[in-house]
Amino acid sequence: MKIAIPVTGNNGLQSEVSEHFGPAPGFIIYNDEDSSVEYMEHQSRHAGHSHKPPVDILLEKGINAIVVSGIGRRAIGRLGAQGVTVYQSSGETVQDVIDLFSKSELKPLSEADGCRGHRH
Repeated sequence: MKIAIPVTGNNGLQSEVSEHFGPAPGFIIYNDEDSSVEYMEHQSRHAGHSHKPPVDILLEKGINAIVVSGIGRRAIGRLGAQGVTVYQSSGETVQDVIDLFSKSELKPLSEADGCRGHRH
């Protein structure tokens, strides 16, 4: 299973989890089958709307789940429509999130749980 986690920077499993999906500087994609870690920079963050949205890029990477602190309703809906489960983050680092995920201690989110705009 591939799990995407928005992060504030690339420090592998010790990367700090970003507070929100959209403005995150990047994403760690963790594959629990081989314990591999891939960093993906959020390139459209500074380029306005001219680049592909991060949801599309993450879907192309074949993610099965995403663990976030905050995410918009539309993103939850788009991910869910593609079979990707969105979970509420309760860890400070990627390693924390992976540990909680492996113990099934993270709450799945529905569109009703999503942020309603930039001011939440």
